[in-house]
Amino acid sequence: MVTTQSSSELQQALAQVQAYEAELVERTQALELAQDALQEALDNQQQLEARAEGQAQLLRYTYEGVGHGVVVIDVIWSPPNPQPDFRFLSWNIATERMTGVPNLVALGKTPEELLGPEQGNRVRQNYLRCLAAEQPFTYEECVPFQGQDCWWLTTLSPITGPEDRVHRIVLTTF
Repeated sequence: MVTTQSSSELQQALAQVQAYEAELVERTQALELAQDALQEALDNQQQLEARAEGQAQLLRYTYEGVGHGVVVIDVIWSPPNPQPDFRFLSWNIATERMTGVPNLVALGKTPEELLGPEQGNRVRQNYLRCLAAEQPFTYEECVPFQGQDCWWLTTLSPITGPEDRVHRIVLTTF
C-alpha cells in the first residue's frame, strides 16, 4: 500500500510539475510578446524623436536663415494681476542686424527695459491688442533703435499654451 500511495504521490507531483511547466511556457510566451511590444514601442519612440529632431533643426535653420526679423516673446501671467508681463525670449540674426541689438542683450527684458518707458509702453499695448484679438494681426510701426527710426510692417501671432491662454507671441517684421 505504501508503494501505491507513493506512486500516487509521484503521479500527483508529476502532474503538478507538468502544470508548472505549462504555466512557465505560457508566461514565457507572454513575456516574449510583451518584450516584442516594448521593443516596437521603443523603435517607434526613437523614430518620432529622430523626426522631431529633424523638424527642430529645420525650424532652427529657418529661424536663423530667414531674412526677416523674428522675435519670440514670453507672455507671463502672474495672478492676481490680470495683465500679463512680456519678456523677450529670443530674436534671430536678422533682428540683430535690423536693430543693432544682440539677442543676448534683449533676452529676458521687458519692452520698457529694452526700449525705454514711452516706446516700451507702445509696444506693450500692441502685445495686449494681440492677446485680445486672439489671432495674428499686422500693423506698421516706427521703433527707434540706437538713435535711428526703424519703420517696420509687423505681424504679431499669438501662441496658445496648455491652459488655453496665450503663452508666447511670435513677432515677424519686414
